[in-house]
Amino acid sequence: MHILEVLDRYQIRCSTTLNVGVLQHFPEIAEAMLARAWTFVNHGVYNTRYITTFSEEQEREFFARCRETFRRLTGRELRGQSGPAGSNTERTPDILAEVGFLYQTDWKIDDHPVPIKVRSGRLICIPYTSELNDAPLMRHHYEGDYYARICKAQFDQLYREGAENGRLMCIAFHPYVMGRPHRVKYLAEVLDYIMSHDGVWQATTDEIAEYYLTHYYEQAVAHAARVNV
Repeated sequence: MHILEVLDRYQIRCSTTLNVGVLQHFPEIAEAMLARAWTFVNHGVYNTRYITTFSEEQEREFFARCRETFRRLTGRELRGQSGPAGSNTERTPDILAEVGFLYQTDWKIDDHPVPIKVRSGRLICIPYTSELNDAPLMRHHYEGDYYARICKAQFDQLYREGAENGRLMCIAFHPYVMGRPHRVKYLAEVLDYIMSHDGVWQATTDEIAEYYLTHYYEQAVAHAARVNV
């Protein structure tokens, strides 16, 4: 069973944290993702090239170049950012908003989107997850059955809480980990369980960001201003 077969079975549109270099070196992978209407979250050019040593001008040029390269190769726009290997500077949110990004996924702080204060424009956090990330779990010698168990347990808790106030659940997986022949069945088990429940919105990060900015952003900013006076 191939990992794409599992995702296609449940019509899952992934939000892939994408190194732009993948589009340049592996066009067949790009075509497969584009054909499935996946969302692309900028992850730099390569995951081994961090931004922590950049000057402000270098960082601004880097993000603008990533957006331009992606636009040229796909005809689409990058709306979200995930730091290469999680790397950021103290200026990153301000620059992201300045060059046209809507959201960042590097702040693992909540089960909701939240506004990020920036110098100009608007930027929000769409929380990524560490605890449901297959790569560090497998490096610490957990296996696919454990991954399925904690994904379902996390979903059960957030589903109960979401009856009154919607919750965001990110399942972070890598094809080279959960896509292995002995593990992919556990990803199918997780998706089968989650998608069997009523009221689940299987949304991309772009869709979540746009919905939040339209319906909740101003309310959240006003609340933050009240509690921080």
